[in-house]
Amino acid sequence: MRWLIIAIVFIGLIGCTPVKTDVKDLNEEIRQYGIDAEIPEIDGLVPVYVHVNSPPVDGYGNSIGDHSALVITYSEKKGPNVDIPDEEKETADRKILYGPYDGEKVMDMTISNAENHLDGAEDLSMSDGEKIQYKQMNDRVLFVFNREDLSYFIEGRFTDRYNLKKYMDIVEHLAMSLREETTSDSAFV
Repeated sequence: MRWLIIAIVFIGLIGCTPVKTDVKDLNEEIRQYGIDAEIPEIDGLVPVYVHVNSPPVDGYGNSIGDHSALVITYSEKKGPNVDIPDEEKETADRKILYGPYDGEKVMDMTISNAENHLDGAEDLSMSDGEKIQYKQMNDRVLFVFNREDLSYFIEGRFTDRYNLKKYMDIVEHLAMSLREETTSDSAFV
């Protein structure tokens, strides 16, 4: 009887998939979806939700195109995990990799392997002369910039602590850090 219990526990442990509790654990998995990027760390914000959008599939299960996108939702605080039905965790074109955790959404970031532009946007000149597109709309601001094979689309929600200047600083810091990474290892030009 004792061996039966040990066997059942052992079989149960083998079948368990480890729950990802740290977004750093996701970076290798993200690359499997054609997005050669890591989840950016943003001072004062924590990821509360991460999912990947894959290309749509036809009736035979074949991918239509090769455009994938990583979507990250940031909050000031990470609350408890929000329960969602299993059938919503993974669909034909979306897979939740992390979360969702409770937390007031401050910013969404989409990293895509497709070039993006923002219609009707203004250019924000960074300190190194590079341009980032941005557009302010009511209670939010949108930013877009492209780095070699990836584009970054950021949507920030205005709060008491996060205004246009704060988001501009966040985006410029992100773009500069990506440029430093890529020039040091030649991943981007």
